[in-house]
Amino acid sequence: MSHVLVGIIGVIMFVGLAIAGANYYGGSVTGAKVDAQAADYLNQSGQIARAIEAYENDNGKPPVDGSGTQTVQVLVDSGYMSETPPGGRSAWAWDSSAKALLAVAGANDTEGLRVCIAARKRAAMPNPSQVKACDGSGGKLSKADPCCLK
Repeated sequence: MSHVLVGIIGVIMFVGLAIAGANYYGGSVTGAKVDAQAADYLNQSGQIARAIEAYENDNGKPPVDGSGTQTVQVLVDSGYMSETPPGGRSAWAWDSSAKALLAVAGANDTEGLRVCIAARKRAAMPNPSQVKACDGSGGKLSKADPCCLK
């Protein structure tokens, strides 16, 4: 009888410790995932920025063809990139006034917004939690801005 009681107590302790560990480490695991996604996004945007620079040096203009083709697709079609990097949670967007390549983070997309804020922190943007709107209504986007809200 005592062996059964010791076994039950052991199972209860194991479950309790598992729940406590998940509560304690859960936030840091989620935060590490967001930081990794932000670093991956900034790496991809850096590759695209170098391809844009090479295109502009060779052609004297940014890779915008006026037909609505995405900038990254123009780079791939022209041979400046072998494939389109996957980007964030949406397609890459070119802001011609800021001459910036941005990932669009939806205002209702909590994880996308967290990744955007983490990317802005890694890019050393002032006020990283104040993500600007893609249409410029929240203030002018800068060339260093990695993402915007749609």
